[in-house]
Amino acid sequence: GQVALDGQDLVVTVDSAAGAGIDVPDFLLDQAQDLLDFRYTLPALPFGLQLTGLQTTDGGVDVTVAATDVVLQ
Repeated sequence: GQVALDGQDLVVTVDSAAGAGIDVPDFLLDQAQDLLDFRYTLPALPFGLQLTGLQTTDGGVDVTVAATDVVLQ
């Protein structure tokens, strides 16, 4: 599968699945694709931060953010 950023939307696509150690056949996966894939509009981040990227890791998802005119103290 894939996790991607499209503007401020988090997009997850599934290209394989397994249950009880058995791979789901492609023809079944194709039929369920609309149920498995999803798009989630991320809420606004504080301090004017904008989500600029993401990367999947073994532990989850690392995100990259950017902002302008932010004072760090």
